[in-house]
Amino acid sequence: MSTHGRVRTTKQRPQVRNREHIESLIRARGYQMPPGMMYVHLVHLPDEQKRKELMIIYGEDVAATGFTAADLKDGGKAYDRWPEIAKSLVERAQQKLMIRETSPTKSSK
Repeated sequence: MSTHGRVRTTKQRPQVRNREHIESLIRARGYQMPPGMMYVHLVHLPDEQKRKELMIIYGEDVAATGFTAADLKDGGKAYDRWPEIAKSLVERAQQKLMIRETSPTKSSK
């Protein structure tokens, strides 16, 4: 599990293509992403071999903390608060998300 914050900038790196794709899907439905987000990556390993994984990226608007993503980054004015905020973010993600196994469908056998 990992947590991190993100500040929207005009200079983007090539590895953000997946996020850009998701954000374009969100905008296409009439929604807007806030300028600052905080995320937790939750990973579920569904079998004993641990060769497959399900990753869920849960995100929230960082504005609810009273800080900006830049404030919470290393060197930011509230960086010392990030561990506490990240812990609460993980707790909320775990409360709001549930993974349950279902019966396999005929096509997945």
